Amino acid sequence: MTAEMRFSVDKKQTLDILSQLIRIRTVLPQGDEMDMVKYILSLFPEKMLETKLIDHGNNRASLVASLPGANRGVKIALIGHMDTFPIIGVERWNHPPFAADYDGGVVYGRGASNMKGGIAAMLMVLLTFVKEGALPPCDVVLCLTADGDNAALTGARALAYSGYLSDISEMIFAEATGNKIAVAQRGGVWLHVRVTGKPSYACIPGIGMDALSKFIEFHSHIKNFVGCGRESHQYLGEPLCTITQLNSGVAMNVIAPEADGTIDIRLLPLQDNDEVIQFAFRKAAEMMAGNPPLKIVIEVMNSNPAVGMPEDSPMIRLFEKVVADFGGKPEKSGLLYYTDACAMVPVVGAPFLLFGPGDNIYHTMMDESVSLDSVVRAAEILIKYILERGARNN
Repeated sequence: MTAEMRFSVDKKQTLDILSQLIRIRTVLPQGDEMDMVKYILSLFPEKMLETKLIDHGNNRASLVASLPGANRGVKIALIGHMDTFPIIGVERWNHPPFAADYDGGVVYGRGASNMKGGIAAMLMVLLTFVKEGALPPCDVVLCLTADGDNAALTGARALAYSGYLSDISEMIFAEATGNKIAVAQRGGVWLHVRVTGKPSYACIPGIGMDALSKFIEFHSHIKNFVGCGRESHQYLGEPLCTITQLNSGVAMNVIAPEADGTIDIRLLPLQDNDEVIQFAFRKAAEMMAGNPPLKIVIEVMNSNPAVGMPEDSPMIRLFEKVVADFGGKPEKSGLLYYTDACAMVPVVGAPFLLFGPGDNIYHTMMDESVSLDSVVRAAEILIKYILERGARNN
């Protein structure tokens, strides 16, 4: 099989599969990803795929399904999460969330963009090889995860540590990038912070300890540490440190004896999550030592590292070439939120990129949608990339 071959992706089959994926309800917190796994496996002839299922319990599952290729030493993983965000404001949706309405070339429904459009594109990659009776030049490994829209990233972590991906050559995450090539994503650290001081009347604050002011001071120290001397990332901007919740105060004329809140920290590639966490605990200890009876209790609620790829890496350069072959201008981007990539890339250690149809997650709260043509084009690009990459034999 040569890299010059170009297969036709069946548009009607793509629509049928995407519509069915949307109709299968995989909404958090229940997830029910096992229902989607069963449907996806039903699309392929028996024993066509080499499958490994991780059963998370409660009808939740993650899947690794490999389509063997000519060169089994090269394995390209196509990765996507099956779960979706909950439904918000259903009465304001113009298209029912699970109807998979098709109107004007656009498919509507929960998960259409994030990220069942991407999963449909990945499925069409495998199904097109099967339909053509063609052996891919390398193994194509479909990796479908549970809980990808949850901070726990349960499925991604399970796959990363399962050993099933230990010999993966490259990873492509089907995130909704508008078919741009995303080469980086932010990481995150979430802290729950409880500050205890000493109450006093506001007219004599010196005999008390203002917990609210100390909370804000603590946040400022972390914000300065995270952002100090950092250059803005070309695609991700600056690191962020934001107070997202804060409860404090007992009366208008009493300084706050307690302050309880959360801090959301977003980091860039090459920033170390553990270093930030250690700084937070160290700074809390310093503040308490200098301000008795101040008490600061920190709980790390979540920690996911940022990941990035060099723009001149062989994988990125080849993917840009393939996109250009379809007449497009290869545009690169970054994701401001974290994805399955932050749980899988550091463990698997393979080159990666993020690429898929659909708008980013900030545009998907209501009337979520994806262009059918963009799903088909994503599948075509992925097929061409696999042909090109597989021809390199290493």
